[in-house]
Amino acid sequence: MNMQFTISTVLSLVTLLWRTELVSTTKPCPNCGRTVVPFPLSTEPECGDQQYKVRCEMGKLWFDALNSSSYEITLIDPPAHRLVVRPPGLANDSIKTCMAADFRSHGIQLNDTLPFNISGSNTVVGMNCSSEVLEISWNCSSNSPCHDYIRSKAMKECGSLPICCVYRTGGSVNEYKIRAREQRCSAYEVFVNLDSSMPVSKWPMPGVEIEWVPPGESMCKTSMDCQAWANSECLADQVGQRRCLCKAGFRWDPINGVCQSECKTILN
Repeated sequence: MNMQFTISTVLSLVTLLWRTELVSTTKPCPNCGRTVVPFPLSTEPECGDQQYKVRCEMGKLWFDALNSSSYEITLIDPPAHRLVVRPPGLANDSIKTCMAADFRSHGIQLNDTLPFNISGSNTVVGMNCSSEVLEISWNCSSNSPCHDYIRSKAMKECGSLPICCVYRTGGSVNEYKIRAREQRCSAYEVFVNLDSSMPVSKWPMPGVEIEWVPPGESMCKTSMDCQAWANSECLADQVGQRRCLCKAGFRWDPINGVCQSECKTILN
């Protein structure tokens, strides 16, 4: 009897922990300073979706990339599933070298197993570039707007170096990275939705736009696993994976992580 009681207790605890984990994934995270942390972004194990981790430190949100590099989050747009991070700028000792502050980590490199990627809305100004870039389809001509940018913003650091380039992100080549390396460009700056025909004085603040894949419904094994999600039931999806799918009359809302009434969606 004691053994049965022990096994029963353990199973109950396992079930409770499983359900608690499911509940926590839809709980919104607390603000980070004055910044709202919307679902699915997660700053703690008990909130958000753990596939969408960001870091809150001293009232600021940070996006951690590979090679121990981190970038401050300056803007979050939940409906568009996008956020903007501050580029690293030039290294403090770059007056002589013209190198990115994250040169040692080889620029911004995202983990391609996570649901984040660099959007196609970024314009990269590459500086201190090698002659190898002349074989790439970047704008490295004498009329490239990178020269205007260097004359206006980085003359001391990079003005004496002859080759600079401008290119747009997007596609498989830079879907997960903006590289800083000797074989391409050792320094860079990035702007979101840039109209490079405008004077540099009218360019926006530097930023790198990162987008995320909207989260799907939570995976499940039994109907009990879906009790944390109102108006859902554990069913097989189109590929046979069991998930807490929304019932008829409800639609999955990836912004808030809930099954929302279709009537409410239409009214909104």
